[in-house]
Amino acid sequence: MLDTWYDRFAASEDRLQKDAGWQEFKNATITALLGGLILIMAGSSLQNAAQKMNIGEDDLAKAMQDPQLVEQARAIHRKEQAAALDRSMPSYDELKSTLAKHEGEFQVAYPDPLHGWKVPTIGIGHNLTKPTSKPLIDSLGLDYEKVKAKQQSISPQQLNAIFKSDLAVATNDAKSFVKNFNSLPKDAKLVVIDMAFNMGLEKLSGFQKFKTALENEDFKTAAKEMATSKWYGQIGDRGRDLVALMQAIPAS
Repeated sequence: MLDTWYDRFAASEDRLQKDAGWQEFKNATITALLGGLILIMAGSSLQNAAQKMNIGEDDLAKAMQDPQLVEQARAIHRKEQAAALDRSMPSYDELKSTLAKHEGEFQVAYPDPLHGWKVPTIGIGHNLTKPTSKPLIDSLGLDYEKVKAKQQSISPQQLNAIFKSDLAVATNDAKSFVKNFNSLPKDAKLVVIDMAFNMGLEKLSGFQKFKTALENEDFKTAAKEMATSKWYGQIGDRGRDLVALMQAIPAS
C-alpha cells in the first residue's frame, strides 16, 4: 500500500520538513512517519508500524499527536482505500453464477412464483411473455409455442444464449439507472445488475434513495434502502445475499 506514494514524498522530504514545520522530528523522516501513521490507521500496532518503517516508537507516538501530520496521513490512507476497491466489471461467470443461484436454471418452462405462478419462465429467469422473447426463441431454432407450453426443452447452449441476451439488457439497464456505474466497485455493479435483471429498469428506477446513495458511494445507506424496500420482503434469500454484498463494500 505504501509504495504508491512513498517515492514521491521521499523526493520532497526537505521541503516538507521545512514548509510544514516538522523540523522537531529529528530522528525520523516525514515520509517514514506518514507511513507509520498509515499503518496504524490500517490496524497495525505502534510497535509494528515503527519497526516496519524503521523509525523510533517515541517519534511515531509524537507524530500521532501532530494534527497536521495525522491529517496528511489520513488523506493518503483514504486515497489508498479508494484505490484498493475493485472497480472492475464482474465477469460473465460471476454474474451467471449469482443470477442462476437467485433465479434457478431450468431447461423446461415453469410458472414463475413471483408472478403468481402465471408467467411462463425458462432458463435463468427468462420471461417468455416479453415481446422480445418469441423472436429470440425462434432464432435459436426452437418452437416458441412448444417451449412456452413445456412441450419442448432447451439445450444448455440455448440456455446460455438466452441468458446472454437477458444479461446484456440488464447490464444496459443498470448503466442507465446509476450515472456513475462504471466507477462503482465490482460488487456494487453486480448488485445493481442483479436487481435490474430481476425487476427491469422501470421498477428499479423507483429506488431513488438507493440510486442517490450509490452515486454518493455511500454503500451502507444503499444497503439500508434495499433492506427497507417492499422488494426486499418479496425475494427471500436473494435480498439477503445482495444486501450483505452491498454492506460489505468498504467506504471510499
